[in-house]
Amino acid sequence: MKQFEKVNLDSLKEFREGYFNSIVFAQELFIEWMVAKGECYLIIDNQEMIRKVIGYYIISEDHILIEFYLVPNSLTQKEKIFKQIIIEKSISKAYCKSFDPILLACCHTFSESNNVIGTLFRDYLLNTYIKLDSNISVRLAKEGDINFLLTFDSDLYETPEELRFTVSNKALYMFEKEKELIGCGYLIRILPDKKDYDIGMWVNPEFRKQGYATQIIAYLKEYCLLHGYRSICGCAVENIASRRTLEKNGFVSKYCLLEFDFQTILLK
Repeated sequence: MKQFEKVNLDSLKEFREGYFNSIVFAQELFIEWMVAKGECYLIIDNQEMIRKVIGYYIISEDHILIEFYLVPNSLTQKEKIFKQIIIEKSISKAYCKSFDPILLACCHTFSESNNVIGTLFRDYLLNTYIKLDSNISVRLAKEGDINFLLTFDSDLYETPEELRFTVSNKALYMFEKEKELIGCGYLIRILPDKKDYDIGMWVNPEFRKQGYATQIIAYLKEYCLLHGYRSICGCAVENIASRRTLEKNGFVSKYCLLEFDFQTILLK
């Protein structure tokens, strides 16, 4: 049996770098924000009185397993360790990116059901370009814009704190036409030492179904290309409108976010 030691997120920096190298594609912003509020555990192997850290896992605030990593020399034990985590921590669910091979294999081994909950875009075509209307201006949102933005529907933000964070980190762009807000574009760096940026948009309800969502995404995609960033994005599987907007801009989805259920193994 392995031991699990609760630690802070900063303690996992070296191991998370190994994890990101193992999954090839960029982390999902949705998951990274869950990581920031989650519980982190080192996986300890005590053999012959020698304490050896062989990996880690992270559980979200809602008690969902969202990351699981083992160093290469310990991968032969992955199923045994994974089962111990699920049972010992009473984990009923896991979220798994379909390009995360170790977590995916373990989830399939111990889960009898799963659902696709998100569509992930990590590839795009370069020969697709949609021009922003010439009468639309773009600027960074400022602290003084926050109260105005809070008057709009919650599609613009999950919480007021999230909106304030996005504005203060210079990650929210205002798209305006004749001093009216057409919509907003998000350009959020996922990890501080990497060039992967999550892009997204929101359109003022008064200007929806007029092609502005497609233009906003096109602007953000082009901005990333010009600055040497990698633009990535994703949407809930039921959000067909967002998926079509991304696909119009050449984004291609080969991957998904899966939700696995472990109720059966917990009841045994």
